[in-house]
Amino acid sequence: MKKNNKFLFSLLALTLFAAIGVNSVAAFGGIWRGNLDPEQIIERQTQMFVQKAELFDISVEQVKEYWSQGKNMQEMAEELGITEDVLQQKMQAMRQENMKTRMQVLVDNGVVTQEQADSHVQAMGNREIGRRLGLKKPCRLNE
Repeated sequence: MKKNNKFLFSLLALTLFAAIGVNSVAAFGGIWRGNLDPEQIIERQTQMFVQKAELFDISVEQVKEYWSQGKNMQEMAEELGITEDVLQQKMQAMRQENMKTRMQVLVDNGVVTQEQADSHVQAMGNREIGRRLGLKKPCRLNE
């Protein structure tokens, strides 16, 4: 059972980083890879601290303290008394908000139409539902 919980928290952490974007993933574990200048390293690490603070509803300073102790997301959640279900709901809300923001930027800058953005959001939501149902292939619920 404990291994299952560790796996689920690891999966939740991976999902969060995927939702936040490639930049934050790089900030969390790979900022020293590639050709980043010091300002990019600072920006990415700061962004990661802010996003975790929002997720856990704590201050950035508290996140930095957990980070300095080498605590992972599972350990942070356990210490803060946040259940797996609550953390998952918060992460889902953050993913949705991040996607909404990204889509609006693309629409505002003429990269995609509003219709294309809406269709993409719908498709991504269907994939999420499919994953929750244990489906291995994308789920198309609107057909």
